[in-house]
Amino acid sequence: MSSEPTDAGAQWSQAFAGSNVDGMRAYDAINARLFTPFAHDLIDRLAPERGATALDVAAGPGTVAYPLAARIGPAGRVIATDVSPAMLDIARAKPTSDDAAAIEWVEAPAVPLPLPDTCVDVVTCQQGLQFFPDKTAALAEMRRTLHRGGRAGVAVWTQIDEQVYRHLHDAIASVVSAELAQRYLGPFLLSGERAAEHARDAGFDNVELTRVTLPAVLPGGAGELFDSLRAAGVAADIAALDEAQRTELRAEVQRQAAPFVVGDTLRSSLTASVLVLS
Repeated sequence: MSSEPTDAGAQWSQAFAGSNVDGMRAYDAINARLFTPFAHDLIDRLAPERGATALDVAAGPGTVAYPLAARIGPAGRVIATDVSPAMLDIARAKPTSDDAAAIEWVEAPAVPLPLPDTCVDVVTCQQGLQFFPDKTAALAEMRRTLHRGGRAGVAVWTQIDEQVYRHLHDAIASVVSAELAQRYLGPFLLSGERAAEHARDAGFDNVELTRVTLPAVLPGGAGELFDSLRAAGVAADIAALDEAQRTELRAEVQRQAAPFVVGDTLRSSLTASVLVLS
């Protein structure tokens, strides 16, 4: 059985857990907006019933939790967990709808989940699994919370070459160092196939794996992409660069992304491996 590097993913997890609200606002404004179409795709695949009880693990600023609450309606319930107090502060501050389920925001790691056995109908985890230190244990916890017949939906990015974020990786490697570029790769090191192995090891009998590619549109162009580094696992390293090096890095990101910019808008794509588990 193969294994995947963990150090870069752990650095991102620690950065999220310890980030301030300003950094996570950048995540919400840029990254979470790009991830929202994937959230709807994940929910569509699970097709939760109205009135269901759902768990969203690594909920971040509510990218999945809010549309999930809208889908299951006011008779339902969403429990959203995350290790980042800053992420949860941003999520809680968002407006809610009377037509949506109530969302309970819980500061908690993926292992252990502070929930009893067989208490939810649906579990979602979008772009969180790759950061968990023990991925099999995290998936086993998701399975433990599911009612018999319940389903989990888990999404992880594919390799960096298939993402709009490749421009950042390549620019960091060119301007700063290959070592920092390698540490930037934390979100992109867990393959869908390896995630599926973890799911089977966690006790899921049915594992469906699908690749999903959706547009990634940044109205602010390459500059907006560069600004997403404020919410990255290497944010502290980027902030520590001197002004000249940051200027050079921004220019290199613009150069790398130039073929994909029309007017002021960067138009590219993101690709995820999506698992539906039962």
